[in-house]
Amino acid sequence: MKIKNERGFSGVDIAIGIVIITILISTITVLYSQNSVTAKNIERNSIATEYAISEIENLKTKSFEEFKGQGNQAEEQYFQLQNGENKVEIKDQQIEDTPYYKTIKIQDYKYLNNSNINDETIQEDILKKLTVEISYKTGKNIETVSLSTIIKGY
Repeated sequence: MKIKNERGFSGVDIAIGIVIITILISTITVLYSQNSVTAKNIERNSIATEYAISEIENLKTKSFEEFKGQGNQAEEQYFQLQNGENKVEIKDQQIEDTPYYKTIKIQDYKYLNNSNINDETIQEDILKKLTVEISYKTGKNIETVSLSTIIKGY
């Protein structure tokens, strides 16, 4: 019996090759897509962090009294003095024409901890806790970057 030595690819070899190439291409596409989404999320987070740092630096230059009274009538609704605790809060104010929103909280150190309220040794208006939260939407989720600092003699 004589067996021919034929060279070339059979139909099964070609089918297996196409399946392997398809799996590789789809894997690379998924990885590239996830990488793009992750890169965009990192970029948005960086921009939000820049806004938060900029807002904190801007607020450091203002006095507490100056901050309480600023803004037009539309903005005044965001200012809420809390129970005479020397606290100001601005909620969800849009930053210029961007998809980012800021929430600013300024609270006297004396009122941060309930045990400090009746402590006569702790004076008001010496230290303030300044918190800036920048929120933005990513898909269906809302992400938030929050930065806080303590300011002396605010």
